[in-house]
Amino acid sequence: MKELNRTTTNTLPGIEQTAQIHVERVGQDEPSRSDLVCVAGVLRLPADEDGLLIGELQFGDRVKLGGSPLEPGWGTPVEGGGYREKAVRVKAQKWATAMDEVELALNEMLGDLLTALVARQGALEDADDELF
Repeated sequence: MKELNRTTTNTLPGIEQTAQIHVERVGQDEPSRSDLVCVAGVLRLPADEDGLLIGELQFGDRVKLGGSPLEPGWGTPVEGGGYREKAVRVKAQKWATAMDEVELALNEMLGDLLTALVARQGALEDADDELF
């Protein structure tokens, strides 16, 4: 049996929180549209107790993921709390192709965030002055 869904967890540097990528088969497109199969995926980022993106990730217009700036209301809240998510859907002739394309898009988003977090952490370290 082929894999129907995948979830990966990634630690976000410098903030002791995790991001998740979840990809799953949705099914076949509507008969009136096409014979393609559809795969959906989400990038989940940590939210605070109010359901908003945690402050350490609020880069605003400096970092956009899925076309949206990282602001408190980025994405949509995940039922049960703890995360906000942004969805990606892909249709293809093969399940593997669609899953790979969704994972690629989500990993690119996550990569942009990780780059920003590492750069921010580096800037803080570079700000260290030996005079103090």
